[in-house]
Amino acid sequence: MKSIVILLVGISIGWVHSCSPPTGAINVARSGEAKQSSTYAPRYIAQAANDGSRATNLITGPCSSTAKDNPAWWQVDLKKVYKVNTVVIVNRGDCCRERLLKAQIRIGNSPNNDNPMCSMITDITNLIITMCCNGMEGRYVSVVIPGRAEELNICEVEVYGEEVKPAEVNLARLGEATQSSIYRPEYHAAAAIDGNRNANMMLGSCSLTGGDNPAWWRLDLKKTYNVDKVVIVNRGDCCGDRLRGAQVLIGNSADNNNPVCGAIINAQSTITLSCNKMVGRYVSVVIPGRTENLQLCEVEVYGQEVPANVARLGEATQSSLYRPEYNAAAAIDGNKATNVMLGSCSHTGGDNPAWWKLDLKKTYKVQSVVIVNRGDCCSERLKGAEIRVGNSADNNNPVCGTITDVSKNPITLPCNWMVGRYVSVVIPGRVEYLHICEVEVIGLEN
Repeated sequence: MKSIVILLVGISIGWVHSCSPPTGAINVARSGEAKQSSTYAPRYIAQAANDGSRATNLITGPCSSTAKDNPAWWQVDLKKVYKVNTVVIVNRGDCCRERLLKAQIRIGNSPNNDNPMCSMITDITNLIITMCCNGMEGRYVSVVIPGRAEELNICEVEVYGEEVKPAEVNLARLGEATQSSIYRPEYHAAAAIDGNRNANMMLGSCSLTGGDNPAWWRLDLKKTYNVDKVVIVNRGDCCGDRLRGAQVLIGNSADNNNPVCGAIINAQSTITLSCNKMVGRYVSVVIPGRTENLQLCEVEVYGQEVPANVARLGEATQSSLYRPEYNAAAAIDGNKATNVMLGSCSHTGGDNPAWWKLDLKKTYKVQSVVIVNRGDCCSERLKGAEIRVGNSADNNNPVCGTITDVSKNPITLPCNWMVGRYVSVVIPGRVEYLHICEVEVIGLEN
């Protein structure tokens, strides 16, 4: 019986030890962006809780504090997705530590405070509270006091974990391949993007042109990407030297005249060319300057999709219509002319609130929103407008940003990859006309 007790105690000690950040671990909260439900006084800003200081006297030290909110919350956007192992909360020490009782620590990818719960604070004996989150994945870490009106005082939040790096995806499999000619029907261009790296041409999973000058093979990725690298599997049963001198081109031209990523000098079995995020939709392999058969047993392309303006794909509505030609769709017609009188801008009546809303039809990760304001007059009307992004069809989604300066046109608001189907522009709290000459939503499909 004694041995069993000792074993259980040993396991418990192991758990506690594993929850503590290892020596040299990086507190990733420091590189994040903090916000909170409200700010009790200007010195108690959200950023005071991820400034690296563990001082616990709220009166003299850098701590955050909300007003008495229901719910009161504090959140850090880590900017990247992490596997979170440990969250450390430093409570207020000069008084009132009980305010933190039953606060929930939530971790996930929603910018709201509805992510899965890592833990709840049930013991405030120690000022430094360490919670094991066991590799929960998320970009956002929130501290929320639910179910009562309370002031949330936090002197520091530390988050420890490892960045979740997306697995490499071979983009070539998503594209469509063509080539200068076909040596035999089974050696068609698509055989080089079938996922089969077998290098024996006779087994039918390689492409092969006739003797062309130039011989070429081209891949249309269907979207524009930042290309990190291109991997080519050469023919292995014979004739591998035919590939020597071939160039890999990347760009947005459907011809074979794009910039060169690299040239194949040594015709080895597998060739990897680093392309350093060259931008393009088309990847070509071209053998210039001689008549040659071009044989490729596989082409793989790795990179990231380039964010694009997805607003043109959506459907726009607005709170009212000042005149028929000033409809909501005029703000996503691709025309950035700023003179309302020319008819390519949207314009509501005098509404409270005045709003314009875009349904993107799919959920996107929004990098930024660009607003082209009216330029012929009245640009100040847009001051105070909120840009909201989320999945609610109403205008109550989280705020990406507020327009505070109308001296520049266009106005770009970074949204830091907020996720949502709907993008709204809302002027709250007053009767106003809302006129927008163009809205661009820069993002990627989620």
